[in-house]
Amino acid sequence: MDEKQLRQHLAETTAYIEQHRARVSPGGYVMRDMPGASNGFGPKAPLNDGAVILADEEGGTIGRLARYCQEQGTIPRFPLKGFWWVKGRCLGLKSGDDLRELRAVIGQLKLYAAEIVATEGVGPYLRAMADIRHVSQEMFPNERMEWLTMEQAVKFTGRNPETIRKWIAAGGIPTLDDRWGFMVSREHLNIRMAIAYANRLRGARMAREKRNNKAA
Repeated sequence: MDEKQLRQHLAETTAYIEQHRARVSPGGYVMRDMPGASNGFGPKAPLNDGAVILADEEGGTIGRLARYCQEQGTIPRFPLKGFWWVKGRCLGLKSGDDLRELRAVIGQLKLYAAEIVATEGVGPYLRAMADIRHVSQEMFPNERMEWLTMEQAVKFTGRNPETIRKWIAAGGIPTLDDRWGFMVSREHLNIRMAIAYANRLRGARMAREKRNNKAA
């Protein structure tokens, strides 16, 4: 994995985690940390074990990479929050849906991508990240992201760049933005257009019902 590939991998990570988590079906008995424990932690069974594991591993590989590079002194020390640490080893993500802490760590790692890939002995950590991403894509093929430039996004959506930027600012559309240029997720643009179309249909129906009520 080179510097560009690492930046792209990092930029895509939270989107993969969110999509894995979306496949977890809560309900039923609480998963317990150990047999006989009086309290458990979410999510609850029945659930998609593959999605749970992959969400944790997508995050866990980031935590382990960051800790290793900090210990080697090739990147500055900053708080590694948002992870589940056991005896100094990152086993995944903390419970909860808030990924802000993970995003903060990813933001720092993107700044030092060149230093990370040049770190002695980092190869196994980068390969582990790539392997987990490959499994994610094989298990959930629709999560394989296709990226568009802004020019391509304009052609794909039929909207102007200002509208697309507003959609991105509103959240929910993953992007890549680094020295190689700005890219946006094709799949998420498609979802955003579907939402906009549904809203137009709903607005038209409400307007029609309002006119009919006045006529009555």
